[in-house]
Amino acid sequence: MAGINMSDINDIIEQYYLEKLQTKLLDDATKHYGVDSLKNNDPSAYYQLGHVYQHGLGSTKRDAMKAFYNYKIAADGQHAGAQYITYQLYGTKEGGRTSDCVRIVDEEELIKLKLQMYVKSASQDPWYTKAHDELWNNYKRSSRWKKAVEDLRITYLKKLQSIDQLSNQEAGQIYNELGYITLQLTKYSSNPDYSKVINYFERGAQLGNSSAYFNLGAKMYRNGYGVAKDRHKEEEYERKAAQLGHPRAQFYLGCLLFGYLSVGHEDDLAKAYKYFKQSSKYNYTVIGYYLGLYYLLGIAGVKSNVQNAIKLFQTAAVSYDFTSDKNSELALQILGFMYEKGIGVGNDYSLAAHYYACAAKMNYFPAYIKLAKLIEKKKVNPSLFDSAIKLYDYAARSDDESYAGHAKFRLGKIYIKSTNTLLRNSEKAFRLFETALQNYKNAIEKQWFKQVRIHYHLGLMYMKGYGTKINPELAVEHLKKAMKKAKKTYILYDNHYGRKAKMKLEQLLRTMPNNEQLLDSIKDIHFSSHRRSYSSSSNGNSTTNDSSLKRRSIHNLSSSQNLPPLESRKSLTPELEKNLLSHDGFKEEKTKDKSGSSLDVSASNKSLPREKRKNSVIERTVLEEYKSKAEHKIQDLKSKLSHLEAERSNLAKEKELLADSLQHFQSKVNDKNNELSYLQDRNDALAKKAQDAQVKTIELEKEIEHFKTEFESVKVEKEAFSINARNAEHKLASKDEQLVSLLAKFEKQKAENKTLTGNKLALEKKAVEYTTQIKEMGRKMATYEETISSLDLDLKDLTTEKNSLIQILKEMEEQNSAKGESVTEILAQIQLLNGEKQTLEHEKLALRQEISSHISEIDLLKNKIAELERSKREGERAINKLKVEKDKNAKKLEAVEIELENKETELQDVMQKIMQLENEKKAIAVEKTNLSESLAKESLKNQTLTEEYDLIKGELKRLKENCDKLESKPVHNSI
Repeated sequence: MAGINMSDINDIIEQYYLEKLQTKLLDDATKHYGVDSLKNNDPSAYYQLGHVYQHGLGSTKRDAMKAFYNYKIAADGQHAGAQYITYQLYGTKEGGRTSDCVRIVDEEELIKLKLQMYVKSASQDPWYTKAHDELWNNYKRSSRWKKAVEDLRITYLKKLQSIDQLSNQEAGQIYNELGYITLQLTKYSSNPDYSKVINYFERGAQLGNSSAYFNLGAKMYRNGYGVAKDRHKEEEYERKAAQLGHPRAQFYLGCLLFGYLSVGHEDDLAKAYKYFKQSSKYNYTVIGYYLGLYYLLGIAGVKSNVQNAIKLFQTAAVSYDFTSDKNSELALQILGFMYEKGIGVGNDYSLAAHYYACAAKMNYFPAYIKLAKLIEKKKVNPSLFDSAIKLYDYAARSDDESYAGHAKFRLGKIYIKSTNTLLRNSEKAFRLFETALQNYKNAIEKQWFKQVRIHYHLGLMYMKGYGTKINPELAVEHLKKAMKKAKKTYILYDNHYGRKAKMKLEQLLRTMPNNEQLLDSIKDIHFSSHRRSYSSSSNGNSTTNDSSLKRRSIHNLSSSQNLPPLESRKSLTPELEKNLLSHDGFKEEKTKDKSGSSLDVSASNKSLPREKRKNSVIERTVLEEYKSKAEHKIQDLKSKLSHLEAERSNLAKEKELLADSLQHFQSKVNDKNNELSYLQDRNDALAKKAQDAQVKTIELEKEIEHFKTEFESVKVEKEAFSINARNAEHKLASKDEQLVSLLAKFEKQKAENKTLTGNKLALEKKAVEYTTQIKEMGRKMATYEETISSLDLDLKDLTTEKNSLIQILKEMEEQNSAKGESVTEILAQIQLLNGEKQTLEHEKLALRQEISSHISEIDLLKNKIAELERSKREGERAINKLKVEKDKNAKKLEAVEIELENKETELQDVMQKIMQLENEKKAIAVEKTNLSESLAKESLKNQTLTEEYDLIKGELKRLKENCDKLESKPVHNSI
């Protein structure tokens, strides 16, 4: 905030912060958590113990391993906060080891561990921890988280495929968590379809999962995801979730029934108490505050028990949850209020200031105001106006207008009432009152609660003219509203301001005419919560000097009219002021009033200026009131005198009894001495028992250290086995990959073989056709050869015949030239036959070549088929070999898993033994604490007896002295 030096504010707060007390509160709470965790196996207690060990609160040292151990137990008990925080104590190799780190794992493994727990926590209650926000922020930023979320979703779907093997509880939880993941993924999609989400949640609800019911109501029907918004459906599902034990639903219903702690709604308050008790298993810190109110006020069938209430408030004040970092502020504030007003305890302003300071450290604005008021009223040390003003000024800048108005109201009273002339500033006070008035009017329109204080202050401002003109009618109206609202509630703060409003209203009505009936009607109004029990405290005297009260009354009178001190004093005579400021002045005032001296206020009013007459009338009323008080006091003194005379006669009788009393007291003193000696012997025995317990504790600690060493060795061995198992898994995975590739290759070869077989059959068919053709061509060739042979013979014959014919021709040429034409024809025929022969030879050669090419192609196909069959046989041999190796690896892996399970069992036995030893240690520690407390109580009892003995001796001495004085002093019959 601008203009505020926060270092100054923090320094002021630190002056009233009691570190030793806060440490004791933390240690007491830690003991309570330890006992509750052992006695009730309470997940909340384990969670709070984990928080104590993680941060080293109180006198407990930080211990990350113990913190993890307690968080893990709470997480197994479905505590949403523990589920979120457990694996925050793991580290990665990339990030390195820190003091809070209990184990180093791979980043991907840590993501999986965290994701599983985040989903469990957020699907149960997305508002309890930061799990929901962190999960989906990481999902947006990191591809690893996206992959992990998708893998987890697929894992859940696979588990649901074998739902018959799951219990209803497991299946219901999986459906709920799957519905949660699907809901978030659906939100990120461009066309969201929530039907699957509703289906998952409904199935989880049918299997009895309380979180599924809660998510249907608080997510789907509240926000209208895939359904129409329906408030009745939402409440119906939340009520079913509460019945099945859902902590957030129980808390919601408890708050709804708790309301404004209204009088006349005891049935609702009783139901709210039941819900709060049930949901306290998961420790919303504010529930401790609510339960404490029940014990403090004794309402709704809960028996009043202030000690239980204080214990719950103190535990809530130092407890922690993720719902709000400031839940404990309410408990701190009411503890401060109890010690300030003495409600159920003695007044202790130092303790009140401490609790207010603790709440102020959480930036709780009402605590700043309450602490500043203690400083302003000089109830604590140091008490500097400057400190109070700084705290008020800081609170005046609150966004809550009711708190801002309250702080400005207090500042205005300081500036208008201060006796320091340098500090007194009426104009500044008026501006502060004016803005406070506006703040309060705005707050009434916006807030349905905190209105009792607001109406009380508004009534006071209209009554005294703070920041506005005096308006008795409006003052009466606001004061009546404050009383009316306070009467309807059990809230302590409202009842406190209701009683103050009643006092102010009675005071105001006495100054107004014709209000006797209204005045009588409000006298019988009472408020529901405990009245303040006034008691003296070590911080100061509880009685107040009458003269100081009168001075404050006169000062308030002048301040209420916004007059400077000088003008106020001018309206009173010196004698009148003297009478008002002394005890003896009452008698003098009465005498002067009878003699008609300077107490004639009406005469003095006539001499006053017109603008001051109104103030004089009010002063006259005050003087008449003091006059009546003086008369009553004189009557009291007379009655006291008669009482003293009667008491003197009684003392004479008492003197006779003193001897008997002295003897009785002496015997009582002897009894006390005997009791003291007995208690001393008992103290010695308890001290010896405590020493034995200490020795046993040391032995147990040594044994625990020994088991821790064994546990670490087993853990190292387990990690080694885990590494071997992972290596075997990797090797097996690689073999599986090889097998898969070989199988793929085999399938490919098989397909090729099938194709080749088809080709082979086609080729064989074609070969048969070719063979048939070859045979036919062979037959044809044989025919051709026979033809050629016959043609050769014919050719030879023809050649012979040709030669003979040539010879004949020659002879005939000579004989007859006419015969030449026939010879030419014969020669042409011979040439034609020669050409036909050559053609047949060429065709024969082509057929032989084609036959030889088909034969070579058939040989190639036969060779390829043989090669494929050989590859097939090799692939089958390789597959058989891999199968044998896989069986060996599976057996080996099974043996490793069995060994791991044995080690895990051994580790669990060690852990169980460590837990037993820890429990024994805690039990011994509790016993030791009880013994220490017994010793302290016995010591306190001894001290009390000694003090009682001294008091008895002092009382005897005082009685003797009184008797001696009464014997020696005569009785006076005058005042």
